[in-house]
Amino acid sequence: MEKEDLEAWLKESSFIEGNIDNYFGFLEEVKSGEELAREDNLLNKKYKDFDFFNCHVEGRELFEQAEVVVNYLRKEKMSSIILVDGSARPFYVALKEYFRLKHPNEKVPNIYFINPLGFKARENFTEEEINCNLGCCCWKGIEKGFLKSIKSLQDIRTGEDIISDLKKTFKKLLKNKQEKILLFDTSVYTGDSLEPIKKVLERLNFKDVKVGVITKHSNDLNLNIDFCVTEIKRQDVALYSFSLDRIVKETFESVCSTAEMASDLRKKSIRLRKEIKQIIRDFLKNKMEFPAKN
Repeated sequence: MEKEDLEAWLKESSFIEGNIDNYFGFLEEVKSGEELAREDNLLNKKYKDFDFFNCHVEGRELFEQAEVVVNYLRKEKMSSIILVDGSARPFYVALKEYFRLKHPNEKVPNIYFINPLGFKARENFTEEEINCNLGCCCWKGIEKGFLKSIKSLQDIRTGEDIISDLKKTFKKLLKNKQEKILLFDTSVYTGDSLEPIKKVLERLNFKDVKVGVITKHSNDLNLNIDFCVTEIKRQDVALYSFSLDRIVKETFESVCSTAEMASDLRKKSIRLRKEIKQIIRDFLKNKMEFPAKN
């Protein structure tokens, strides 16, 4: 692919924050397919023992995503980032490791994890959502088999219950209502997970809550997305790896997820975090990304 064609494709794919000029490192030096294949085969050897990231391209993709998010947090002077369970949770490893190695003298924004199901209020549920069978329910979370069947509306908390829970659980966060906060998820399809969380924060008088995602799969959303790494409508490899994380379980009973006690699932989640950390470390310390020309 010629450089001009690649640049046009990247612009059409809506990479932001100036990332067009360095995403995947291809724009600075466009190589032949044979050269790239030979280079990738050499780099891929580092991934032979990985379980979640299978090649250099996947690792580079994760690194680029983390880099763009860190740059946004620093540029916007965000005091905190709220990661939405479950797929966004392991992304904190990439953010912390990037900050630690690239910006060791800077304070890492406060990191919080929040359970989206815990923000689903009784008054916002429909009878269809309540009474549907586990196997055919269309509401996010239930169809994945994460939850027990809901017997009645009384099994779901009210909006006031949710606010009370948030006040008790996130006391430190509530002290920063005047500061800039990023509510972040890996991907968004409808906004059904993010919208209730943002509404509760606004109801509690948080003054500046931005919503960010890695991938936006639709422009027909029920809330505004302030920050998006890429709008490529495809199954993102790195995001898929994040979705395999099962270190916590989402429930309707709390604004926090509950710990997953199954040892096999926890071991897999720990391996995922180790791979993420190693990838960020390799790209920053060993400069595995394609260097930009001066």
